[in-house]
Amino acid sequence: MRAQLVHVASTVSSVKLVRLDTGEYQVWDPGEFGSLLAAYDYILATEPLANALKRACGDDIELKPATVIRRATYYRGHLFLSFEVKACLADFEDLRFSPGFSQFPGQNSY
Repeated sequence: MRAQLVHVASTVSSVKLVRLDTGEYQVWDPGEFGSLLAAYDYILATEPLANALKRACGDDIELKPATVIRRATYYRGHLFLSFEVKACLADFEDLRFSPGFSQFPGQNSY
């Protein structure tokens, strides 16, 4: 039997970042930072959320520090979690959870 998963996304995050060759992330479209920020090539979490994920997932998750910079001057990624991990994240009010692929266009076509 397959484990049931839930999709998690921030209801607050709207800032857009680009990953630089240095490994830093640069703001290219200002906006809000929530607990979770995801795009096609990264998933960034605040320290409290990262700590909660580490407590819930243990060695099944790898956490690395990230630097976000702002200078004058994609496609969103997705995070899926088990219901057990979701329960550990209940205190993060800006996160929205939805079952499986229910928030994706065409999910009813399969």
